[in-house]
Amino acid sequence: MKLISRIMINMAIVLVIGLSVWSVLFYYSLKNKIMREVDGSLIQISENIMQRYLSKTELPLQGSETSFAYTVTPITENYANTHPHLLFSTGEIKTDNTGSRQPARILQTIFRNADEHPILLQVSSPILHLQELRLAILKGVAYLYLTLFTLILIINFLVIQYNMSPLYALLRWMNEFDLKHNNALFRYTTRVREFQQLNEAANQQVGRMKQLYDQQRQFVDNAAHEMQTPLAVCLNQLERIQQKTDLTEELQADLYKIQRPLKRLGRLQRDLLQLTRIENGAYFETSEVNIETLIHVFCEDLQEVFEYKNLHLQLPSPHPLFVTLNEQLAEQLIGNLLRNAWVHTAAEGQIRIDWDAHQLQILNSGEKTLDPERIFERFYQAERTEHSNGLGLAICRSVCEQYNFRLTYDYTNGMHRFTLRFQNS
Repeated sequence: MKLISRIMINMAIVLVIGLSVWSVLFYYSLKNKIMREVDGSLIQISENIMQRYLSKTELPLQGSETSFAYTVTPITENYANTHPHLLFSTGEIKTDNTGSRQPARILQTIFRNADEHPILLQVSSPILHLQELRLAILKGVAYLYLTLFTLILIINFLVIQYNMSPLYALLRWMNEFDLKHNNALFRYTTRVREFQQLNEAANQQVGRMKQLYDQQRQFVDNAAHEMQTPLAVCLNQLERIQQKTDLTEELQADLYKIQRPLKRLGRLQRDLLQLTRIENGAYFETSEVNIETLIHVFCEDLQEVFEYKNLHLQLPSPHPLFVTLNEQLAEQLIGNLLRNAWVHTAAEGQIRIDWDAHQLQILNSGEKTLDPERIFERFYQAERTEHSNGLGLAICRSVCEQYNFRLTYDYTNGMHRFTLRFQNS
């Protein structure tokens, strides 16, 4: 989940709680204010009626033309002493002649006449229109709630996204950064101190990584070159000794045991040197290479070398595949992929090769899957073999990175499958 998504989810939760509490408080405060207005008008009406009653003047008219109704009823002293002298309540009253009932706000007031006899005055006012008003207010509050919720989220999203733009720019730069291509340091102008410190720390770490990478690459290059001459001298001396006719069989066997690891070390030295040259961009010339021709040449050679395995090779009907890249690198790429299939296929196994205008697939039988995350690492070998040093697929990956090809591995139906997708074919 993205950081901004997490922030927006947390903000939405806080907004839902906060706006819900605010909406409830706002609705009930508005409702109470309306009821206080109604209660105030009932008090004014009751005071007017009591004044007229006490002054024995004509009482106000009541009926369909007025918004209130009232009753004046003498009561006993006991009732007056046991009931509050001012009481607001909500109930139902009958309409004029229809007999139907409707909700009303009722005020009951106890006062005394000139003879000190208690009188109960009950004033009621229909509140049906107030209920409709409350319903309208409730809808308005809900609409306001949704509007505020949406606007606050949108505004905060835009503000956060704008303020987080330096972080996103740094993440894009880090995703595109490649030590092999000597990318420039990160540059993004921002006035936020924390982002400035983050940019400086990222550039410092990248600088140290580039320095270590260059030192490592230089070391491998130097080591490969330094190994070349001593290995050649050792192998030449061994060959001279082996050409002597007075050697015993035991001595020849010992010399062969020495020669075999030296040749293996020589292949390792050549592959390391080749890998370093590819990563350094030494092969920059390109041409149209017919991959089909390379496949047939390598297949014939490998079939002869591994004839003892009696492998079953399946090739498609002839159709050319031209790809633009360096010819030597094309030989390294196709040769290593095919050699990997022959080396790691058991006797009586199957190898199937297929291609079209956009990709090449090499499949070979095997008992278990390999680690797709590590298979292209240097010196990675699921099982060590005499004919492999663990650099062939690493060389293939370096060639693919140079030409933006895509090399993938998967295992299905008892077959290892390497898929090489060409971008410029």
